[in-house]
Amino acid sequence: MLHSTTNANEYNNKEFHLKQNSQNPFENKVFIDCTFHNSSFDHCNWKNTQFIDCTFIECNINMPSMENCRLQDTLFKESKLSGVNFYLCTPTFFATSYQNTTLQYCNFSDLKMNHTLFESCKIKECYFNNTSLKSVKFKDSELPETLFHNSDLSKADFSTATQYDINPQNNKLSKARFSLPEAARLLSHFEIIIE
Repeated sequence: MLHSTTNANEYNNKEFHLKQNSQNPFENKVFIDCTFHNSSFDHCNWKNTQFIDCTFIECNINMPSMENCRLQDTLFKESKLSGVNFYLCTPTFFATSYQNTTLQYCNFSDLKMNHTLFESCKIKECYFNNTSLKSVKFKDSELPETLFHNSDLSKADFSTATQYDINPQNNKLSKARFSLPEAARLLSHFEIIIE
């Protein structure tokens, strides 16, 4: 149960341990400098909800409604995110980071995510279409079956990432960093033979 100290919809500097589902909506709430520990959000309603300077630790987030959700300076740590349509979030102020987190079936299309940090993450079957990912770091992260299409990966750092498959013909890769042997995957999109 949520209890606010300011008004019915705003929470400041609070810690939560929650089990939320579609029957317990978060709609139209504002969370500032809040921490969510070991919480579960299954098909919950985050429409018009604001998370500002918030941290999610050991949380399970499964297919929330994200229309006009504001994620500003929000960290997901040691969590599992599945089916999150980040592209429905308010693009203004969108800023997230991820540490030791599993992301599966998440859609980041049409967002500006420059300088985002993915550290020790598993990013599986996620979708980055028309996404600005300049100077993003995929530090020690795995990206199996994740799709990048028409995205700007200029100066992105994949040097310690694995299992990525990026088509250089339809993504911008200027000054992006890669390391061998993983970087050889970039050549798979060209009709060449490597012996």
